[in-house]
This record gives sequence, C-alpha cells and structure tokens, in this order.
Amino acid sequence: MIGLIAIFVSPILVAWLTTSGYVDLVSWGRTNRGSLITPPLDLRDVADTEGLFERANLAPGEWLLLLLPPPECAQACAQIIERLTTIRRLLGYSGQRVHILSLSGAKQPDGELIPQAKSLVNLAAYLKLNELLTKAVADIALPQILFLDWREQLVLRFDADAPSIDVKKDIKRLLQASKIR
Repeated sequence: MIGLIAIFVSPILVAWLTTSGYVDLVSWGRTNRGSLITPPLDLRDVADTEGLFERANLAPGEWLLLLLPPPECAQACAQIIERLTTIRRLLGYSGQRVHILSLSGAKQPDGELIPQAKSLVNLAAYLKLNELLTKAVADIALPQILFLDWREQLVLRFDADAPSIDVKKDIKRLLQASKIR
C-alpha cells in the first residue's frame, strides 16, 4: 500500500520541486564550466584585430582557442599551449575544427613566443582585446583562454589554470552545437 502511494505521489513531488526552483533538471549537466560572455563580443568591427583572424584562417564551423598571456609568460604559457594541444588531440576527429593561437604584445627574448602553436605579436590588438575583456568581465587576470567562433565573436573564456577536463567538455559541447556540414 505504501509503495502504491509512493508511485503516485513521487511524480507530483518531482514536479513541485522543479517548478518551485529547488531542482533544475533542464540545465542539469548542460552548464558551462567557463565564463560565458553575454552578449558575445563581436570583434569584426574592433580596430587592430584584423590580423588575428587572418592568421587563424577559420572556416565556417571552426573555433579558435586564443591564449591571451601576460607580458612575461614564456614557460608557463608554453605549458598552457601544450595542455590545449593535448585537449585538441583528445577531441579526435572534431579536434580538426579547433585552432590554437597565442596573441602577445611583444616577442619573448628567445624569439618565437610558443613553438607548439601559431603565435601573433600585435601590440595594438593585444591591448584592445585586453581592454574589451576588462570592460566585459570584472576582476580579470591574465593569462586567459578565449573561445572565438568563425564569425569573430568571443563567446567563452577560461582562466588559464582551469581544469583541462572542464575546457575539453565546453569545447566538445561547442563543436557539437556548431556542426556545419
């Protein structure tokens, strides 16, 4: 008798919990682990960022992981790029739609900024992007990992010390949602 009552009362209890806001089943397992930039920052009209996307050479449906490092970041940024490269490999076939680029304000003393990724030295773009991020997000500290889509919109950001599994899950979700055949 108690089991029969539980069978009939449990759906009512679950419905009440979800409608009252105690349990959010709709977004359960679908939340971003990084910080979503809302509304996305459209960089098409921003001066000094043209070379950024020409260097990345993105086709429709592709994504750019942009590392925005602090001024002195040779060894630490190389490790971050290595992590991003590993995440890209773990994505398998979908990882071909992800490009990695490092944007810096100045070259490091040893020449190339980070050998594992494309790097771009453009002080004006670096300063402008840093300014836009500071306006959009309070208390931001470099280095940052930024997700940009092929339409040159900044949609998501991570602190550089974010767990790799969180970055991978968000990239995987973005790639699945933006499949263009």
